[in-house]
Amino acid sequence: MNRTARFIVIIAVLILGPVIATTPAMAVDPHDQALGDLPASTASEKGRLQPALPVEGATQAPAIEEVRGVYSLLRGNKPVEPGDFDSPHIAGIVVRSQWKAIEPKEDDYRWDYFDHAIEEAKKAGKTVMLSVMPGAMTPEWVYEKGAKRFHFKSPGPRGEGGEHSMPIPWDEVFLKEWTDFIRAFGRRYAHEPSVVFVAMAGGASTSVEMHLPKSPDGIKKLEEAGYTKEHLVASWKKAIDAWAAAFPNQGLGLPAAVPLRRDGALEAIMDYAVAKLGRRVYLATGSLSEKTNLSDPMIQKIREYADRAGIGFQMLSSATRGGGEGGQRDYSMRSGSGGGMGSKSGTKKGGMGGGGKGREGRPGGGGFSQHIEDLRAAFEIGIKAGASWIQVYQEDIKNPSHEDDIRYLSERLKKG
Repeated sequence: MNRTARFIVIIAVLILGPVIATTPAMAVDPHDQALGDLPASTASEKGRLQPALPVEGATQAPAIEEVRGVYSLLRGNKPVEPGDFDSPHIAGIVVRSQWKAIEPKEDDYRWDYFDHAIEEAKKAGKTVMLSVMPGAMTPEWVYEKGAKRFHFKSPGPRGEGGEHSMPIPWDEVFLKEWTDFIRAFGRRYAHEPSVVFVAMAGGASTSVEMHLPKSPDGIKKLEEAGYTKEHLVASWKKAIDAWAAAFPNQGLGLPAAVPLRRDGALEAIMDYAVAKLGRRVYLATGSLSEKTNLSDPMIQKIREYADRAGIGFQMLSSATRGGGEGGQRDYSMRSGSGGGMGSKSGTKKGGMGGGGKGREGRPGGGGFSQHIEDLRAAFEIGIKAGASWIQVYQEDIKNPSHEDDIRYLSERLKKG
């Protein structure tokens, strides 16, 4: 560059520099930026930013506070009352319902039950775990839209027998409508700080656990409907993806159980959930008792993930005797009034946590109901297995004779 050219450039900089420096940048609407320029998995419907969900195969999920403590397990659809929070030893409550009760007609959502429970919990300074059951509690309109219905029989908790129906777990109509519900559920409660945990339900029968009907008739009908490990695993992956996206701020429970047979389906589903969600997922079983054996294959399998995922338990049953179902395993979800994470794997050996002597009493393949004889011993086993939370039946929480045991459990869980 010759001397004349340099002189022209210097003059231009002196004249135009201040103009350029004081020219305002183009304004960008923060809402448009949040929803348009960021990865889709990080934007909510109203522009509030959420932690990005990990891509498939990732081993680290968004950091959220660990779910820890004793949770009072309410009967399904039981109205929540201020007295439910009287115990100083509980972190919160478990509130459960069924899909057909929440969405009896398509897009007609009845959130009142959950709304009321959450408001009462907030007044008491407690947190909430939520659970909604599809399976045998799928609303009729889903079948009217074309979901394939699967009929099965079960012996029932006391051998009285029962007729049930549920969608084929890998049916595309069912999966579409169920994941649509999960998204609506998330829109309602994902940003509620008091909701700290949601159970991830998928294609199961009479509880939110993975159990499918394991009677000879049930197995035969499922095979005729096209059962394969691959079909079942793919259906659970779709459900897990929907739960992960709908509830980015909560711990998510995978209610583990052998679905139909030991063909690797359970392991594949657990692997996927842990890879996608990391420590945001809690591998959970509903069979904790004083007879639970830490060497049980299911417990050992869950503990293999202890460095990558959380662990939780639901008690097999109540220790409180007398008074209707007070001392019984909660089987009533199958008639629309109870439910939870189920009990056993459907084998004569008993369940996911051992401790079962009974027959296949549960609809869909579970164990016969038992009383808990020694709460403290059961709690010790849960703690040794690595649990950060344990769901205890409300009858036991409210029973003065069990207060010392509940206090002990609360203190142990707080210590970690």
